[in-house]
Amino acid sequence: MNKTKILIALIVVVIVTALTIIGFGVFSNKADPTGLVTEYFSYLANGEYENMYELISESSKQTISKDDFVTRNKNIYSGIDMANLEVSNIQDGETEDGNTKVTYDTSMETSAGKVSFSNEMTLIQEDKEYKILWSSKLIFPNLGNDEKIRVSSISAKRGSIYDRNGKVLAGEGVVSSVGLVPGKMSENKQDDIKKLAELLDITEEKINSALGASYVKDDTFVEISKVSKSNYELKDKLLQIKGVMITDAKARVYDYGEQAAHLIGYVQNISADELKENAGKGYTESSIIGKSGLEKVFEDRLKGQDGVEIYIVDSNGNKRKTIAQQDVQNGEDIKLTIDIDLQSYIYEQFKNDKGCAALINPKTGEVLALCSTPSYDTNDYILGMTTNKWNTLSEREDKPLYNRYQATFAPGSSFKPIIGAIALTNRIYHC
Repeated sequence: MNKTKILIALIVVVIVTALTIIGFGVFSNKADPTGLVTEYFSYLANGEYENMYELISESSKQTISKDDFVTRNKNIYSGIDMANLEVSNIQDGETEDGNTKVTYDTSMETSAGKVSFSNEMTLIQEDKEYKILWSSKLIFPNLGNDEKIRVSSISAKRGSIYDRNGKVLAGEGVVSSVGLVPGKMSENKQDDIKKLAELLDITEEKINSALGASYVKDDTFVEISKVSKSNYELKDKLLQIKGVMITDAKARVYDYGEQAAHLIGYVQNISADELKENAGKGYTESSIIGKSGLEKVFEDRLKGQDGVEIYIVDSNGNKRKTIAQQDVQNGEDIKLTIDIDLQSYIYEQFKNDKGCAALINPKTGEVLALCSTPSYDTNDYILGMTTNKWNTLSEREDKPLYNRYQATFAPGSSFKPIIGAIALTNRIYHC
């Protein structure tokens, strides 16, 4: 019996010890200053702002509600595109009033580059647990509770693509922006919207949705679509509808759209998946990105780097201090070996046939022309590919969207005359 009692006692001791260790592992951060700081910033790194709020003191909660705390932190950190947060060199010491002051170093990636600073956090004890005495200075050392963070940016100019003779194959140009001014529309608004939808080959729902946006007022120019600058016939018809206004707008333009569509490719607004895949590369929800062809292949070189400044403004909206700044860097211009005159000539010869053609300088290996036919106009993607136009392109039997020179073909007998011609030219009559 004595051995049994001893064994039971040992088991109890082991269980109590284990529970104590587990309890310490779970609750140690609340009794350990440096552990609490680590926990706070681990929540911040994962965007768990509600959990951060539970670590601040009751006196701090009297100055800011949970909703306001979450909103302020979320808006600031998401607004600057914070990523790769690191907190190091955490050290604690006692202050004169008996509280604990913890110093630490912070670094993070932002839309304006890497930001690093030293900071401090004051901890007080509530119910035998450490709590954080919170203020906006924990976000940035110079940020007051009544101040805000602003981010301003200057968009980088996308690099142009040139042929070997300096002719622009893809670059910044001007298109016509077609829109409506609600206050100048006629009384028969729906009839006018129907006419506009038919002319632009879009749905009435799209127009009504644009007009119904919260920012729209009677004198607001509401962009509906873009059309080619040279499409004068269409623009004349559009201007006959009351309330329609047409202005110039900058856009990516392809002067040799069909002739070099598969080679040059096109750009469009970045998708949610692409934004996620390219996190940390300076893209935003409003960015454009190369979708196909050389626009996609040379994306990193063409896109450039937007200029960004992150700064503090006071309660009156006056700029007080810059936190980080990144100068704008325009994209790189790229010059190809392609001769667009040869490219256009080949396209005209084969444009109604299904096939591809390549013209190469045999002495240098330079590609002078690379053509796939039939083709499509890349400018349609810039101006806005309508549903009808997309269906027409994608359902055609000759598949104009298909890039044929990326496929693998066996030359077969069609190449024999070329070999024969080479042999005759060089007077090789037998092998």
